[in-house]
Amino acid sequence: MKKSIIIPLMLIIGLALVSFASGVTLRLRPQKDKSYVINSTINQKTVMKVQGQSITSTQKLDLRQTFVAKEIAEQSITFETQIEAIKMTGSTMGMTFTYDSENPQNTSPMIAQQAKEYEGMIKKPVIMTFNELGLNTNPDDNDLNQLRNAIIELPEKEMSVGSQWTFVKTNSVGDYDYTVNMTCTVTGISKKSIDFSFTGDINSKDVTGNFKGNSSIDPRTGIIIATTTENTLSVTISEEGMEIPMTITGTNTISVKEL
Repeated sequence: MKKSIIIPLMLIIGLALVSFASGVTLRLRPQKDKSYVINSTINQKTVMKVQGQSITSTQKLDLRQTFVAKEIAEQSITFETQIEAIKMTGSTMGMTFTYDSENPQNTSPMIAQQAKEYEGMIKKPVIMTFNELGLNTNPDDNDLNQLRNAIIELPEKEMSVGSQWTFVKTNSVGDYDYTVNMTCTVTGISKKSIDFSFTGDINSKDVTGNFKGNSSIDPRTGIIIATTTENTLSVTISEEGMEIPMTITGTNTISVKEL
């Protein structure tokens, strides 16, 4: 009797392993009305060259953002998302500054204008629509919106360990438009996650750079579980007739969890 139970169990396990070994097809399939939270931390160092002198600034930005799938159709998935909280600390030219949306009374006067802009973003619902391959069909122009990092463009074909997919997209930060070229390589497949590494470059008239990192996707939903990114950017800005070169280095980590 025991053998008759063990053999089918081993067969089921074997079939499951074959299925994951042969590959997996990724699609964006969130559960309707299921809420998620994104926690993101951005660490950034900026070095500017002004009249032969270097000016260094550092900044740490923590964001908490929620999203929920409101409508799921054959060709589109509509999410409602909003930034719940922002916390920023940093230093420039020997001065430190801080902002905490949950304790706004402690905001440093030197970043009062930036704090006002942040306040206009918090708890303001935004609608974003994606197709099943993770392509955003109505992009939000808010630079801090992390849903664009929680949902990425997915490959059409079946993936196995070692498989690659690439995509090109255009983003903007402030007044700068740039093109991102990204290559992803699958490094691991399990029932819990599809793991991959990625590299890429950023190109535009004013911005160039590169980035690399590691990420995991939930195979059930096609939504990112966690990502770590390192990046380096070179930017030239014009200020009062001067060309000011800037180098920006940083890391970005995000995690996505069901609520």
